[in-house]
Amino acid sequence: MDNNQNLYELEEAIRLNPEDAVGYINRANSYWRQDEFEKAIADYGEAIKLSPENTEIYMYRAETYHLISDFDSAIADYDEVIRLDPKHVNAYSWRGSSYEIKGEYDKAIADYNAAIRIDPKYPYAYIGRAAVYEAKEDYDKAIVDYSEAIRLNPDDSHTYCSRGDVYEKKGDYDKAITDYSEAICFDPPNEAYSYRMRGDVYYQMGEYDKAIADYDEVIRRAIHSDYDDEFAYRSRGDAYYQMGEYDKAMADYDEAIRLDSQYAAGYRGTGYDVYYSRGCDVYKRTGDYDRAIKDYDEVIRLNTNSAMEVYLNRGSLYLEIGDYRAAIEDFDNAVRICPHDETDFDTCEFVFRGKGVVEQAIQLLERIINDLSESDAGYFYYIGVLSLFRNDRQSAEEAFQRALTLGYENRPKVGRHLENLRLSIH
Repeated sequence: MDNNQNLYELEEAIRLNPEDAVGYINRANSYWRQDEFEKAIADYGEAIKLSPENTEIYMYRAETYHLISDFDSAIADYDEVIRLDPKHVNAYSWRGSSYEIKGEYDKAIADYNAAIRIDPKYPYAYIGRAAVYEAKEDYDKAIVDYSEAIRLNPDDSHTYCSRGDVYEKKGDYDKAITDYSEAICFDPPNEAYSYRMRGDVYYQMGEYDKAIADYDEVIRRAIHSDYDDEFAYRSRGDAYYQMGEYDKAMADYDEAIRLDSQYAAGYRGTGYDVYYSRGCDVYKRTGDYDRAIKDYDEVIRLNTNSAMEVYLNRGSLYLEIGDYRAAIEDFDNAVRICPHDETDFDTCEFVFRGKGVVEQAIQLLERIINDLSESDAGYFYYIGVLSLFRNDRQSAEEAFQRALTLGYENRPKVGRHLENLRLSIH
């Protein structure tokens, strides 16, 4: 039966018996299966008017609110379920999940505690509470709860993965590997998540051969499930790079970019993207500077607001090839966007030194300043930039103000530096 025919019959049932809540519930469920969640919510609402003591209708609507991220409305419905049935385990557990997503961790834990008191053998309450403890970085308590959930339901691969993730965060890689391996035993044939997680741990341990084997499996399973996994190609490329197999690394980075050309920053929390890895790691290492610069360009285009480190690295590369004008422009941009990188100049200065670039930038700026006259507005502009690299904000602000007084040609650029200085102070 097609959806239109099914919907017609449901509407006819409601027309013939408009006081029967079941008709509205059935039509709401049909809307739900078609992802028409607002219509489903409206029908659940009609059913509640006709049967206001039916807790399961509130549960249906609350779960729909939860699905569309209207957590306050979901919580209101779970409240009503609990008022009508104070021992409704699922209502406590789902309300706990809503509070967890809202970041109200104490309320979430209280609800999971209530669910466990009502039914100590309900594994999902332990899983939910463990997730809250994990979010609070109380890893030992999270492990205790995940372990109890596994004892109650030993065939759930996702719980093994969750506990493995906590062990990984604690740096207990051997136990993380054990849990991910156990999860693999219970995974469906095309499930790849456990392999990816285990591969990441092997990578962190420096066991690149094993990491590559797991990423191979992720890619193989993705192909068989008609799902392309650019993350696995990126990760395998990283592993090949660490092993010095640059051609294979390049092939994987290229494939990751082909699968998702907009893939930028965020994987494994590194703040790099595939273009960055290809440009910085492979092209730069092999001396293909033109292509490295093009990849840096693409990183900045895709992720302008967090491009500080890219500007630094591209500026350093421009120095290597003798393009001093481009290098100074990149160093200038690096200190200009620093406050927008959610950090202050102290942290920026640490990053610069960690990359070994700040000394190069200072030397280049000093050469430029030495060639200029103190009557030149550019002299004070570059004094300002140099002061930022030295983390002397007061001198930077004074120099930029002096540059404006002398009529520096690019007043908007000076203005952005001064605005960023003000932002970094507050």
